[in-house]
Amino acid sequence: VIRDAKHRLCRFLQRDGLFSKPRGCHQAIRLRATGRYSLAKHRLDWQVRTGKKLGRGKYTVIATAADQSGNVERKTTRRNRRVFRVKSSPHSSAQR
Repeated sequence: VIRDAKHRLCRFLQRDGLFSKPRGCHQAIRLRATGRYSLAKHRLDWQVRTGKKLGRGKYTVIATAADQSGNVERKTTRRNRRVFRVKSSPHSSAQR
């Protein structure tokens, strides 16, 4: 999970659920996801659990596949990249 920072820098979600300090966008921090393959849909549904909620802002997720032999998908396409926006912070609904 990537959050844009200023001056062409990015902040990456770490294992502890916090974001890293701003760093170059090509210096990604990779997280392991869990998932299940659906034979009916012919697709993998996956998730990453951090135990914390994301705050307001725009985020990007890039999924990269790896098999048991260690072969890693190298290409980033529209199919494995998603941009999404969180419109309200986790604390704003509790205050209202």
